[in-house]
This record gives sequence, C-alpha cells and structure tokens, in this order.
Amino acid sequence: GSALKPKKTKKNRVLHIIPQMMLDAVCVYLAYFLAMVLRLSDVNVSTLERLIYMEAFGRIMPLFVLLCLAVFVLFKFYRTIWEFAGSSEMMQIVAGGTLACGIGTGVSWAILQQSRFPISVYVAGWLLTLALIGSVRMSYRLIRRVRRRNLHRDGERQLRVMVIGAGEMGSMVIKEMKSAPESVQIPVCAIDDDRSKKGTRINGVKVVGTRESI
Repeated sequence: GSALKPKKTKKNRVLHIIPQMMLDAVCVYLAYFLAMVLRLSDVNVSTLERLIYMEAFGRIMPLFVLLCLAVFVLFKFYRTIWEFAGSSEMMQIVAGGTLACGIGTGVSWAILQQSRFPISVYVAGWLLTLALIGSVRMSYRLIRRVRRRNLHRDGERQLRVMVIGAGEMGSMVIKEMKSAPESVQIPVCAIDDDRSKKGTRINGVKVVGTRESI
C-alpha cells in the first residue's frame, strides 16, 4: 500500500496541473484574440488586411500558446500554491507572462514575415495575458475565502479578535487569521501605540486607537 502512494501523489498532481494549463491556454488565446479584434475594428483596416491577419492568427496561435505554457512551466506556475499568493507571486506572474509573450512575439515575428501583426496587437495581447492569468490565480484566494466563510456559517464557532500592533507583525497575524483554513479567529479591529495610525486600516482591519483605549 505505501509503495503506491508516490505514484498516486504524482498522478493527482498531474490531474491538478492539466486543468490549470488548459485554462492558461484559453487565457493566452483569448487575450490575443481580443487584441486582434480591437485592432481590426479600426475603420482604416481594409477587408483584405483583416483576412490576412486572421489567417495568420489561426496559423501562429497554437505554437504561440504552447511556447507560453512552456515558459509558465519554467516559472513554476503549476507548482505554486496560489491560494496564499502575495506580492512575490504577482511578480512571478509578471515576469513569467512577460517572457512568455516576448518569446511568442519573437517567434511569431520570424515566422509570419509578410503577415506580421501590428505592434499594437502584441502589446495589447501581452497586457491582457497578464491581466487574465493574474485574475485567474488571484481568484483562487477569493474562492478559498468564500469556502472558509461558508464553513463558519455551517456552525463552526468564530472568535472575534482584537489585534495588538498595526505594524509588520500585526499585518502578518491578520493575514494568517484570514487565510488559514483551520483558523476560527476573525480580526475585527487593531490597536497601536502610534496615534497617527488611528482610523487607518491594515489588511482591511481598522485601527481603532491605542492600548489606552482598551
């Protein structure tokens, strides 16, 4: 039984990665399709140009998408726990997405030659790709938070907590309370001896005063 566990774990990981890769493929394709549609909606673009660009789009995009997915694998997009994503993971998305689109653009530029897309299509496609793959990954956090909230509604007792300290440590504590699936503590307010912080918010939690206010 124990000998089968590694194989089972690897199989589960593959089954988890495949849907993510398929979703990323859709995001990249959709991003550049929208970019192309926006560019071709210009009244100055002739019908012949539209036909040439769309034919070229159909030829190059399968390779473009595969190149992007390969870069995403290199940047460990499918080995990151996005439910806990923060600023470093966002930089990972920007760096990986930018390199992927850059490589795809270079290959596309070399292959298409006479039917190369306008520069605006590549730029808009890059920005839309970052927005879409970023939104998908940040949605994992939202889904996780909604699930956690539903668990609490189903009868699990919640503890309303006041956080002492609105600095870096207080921020980490609040994040942990909000994100940890096993946490039943809900931060409702914070206090800090720095009077200038009164009325501000830290990770969505209001700083209500100093320790003298307790």
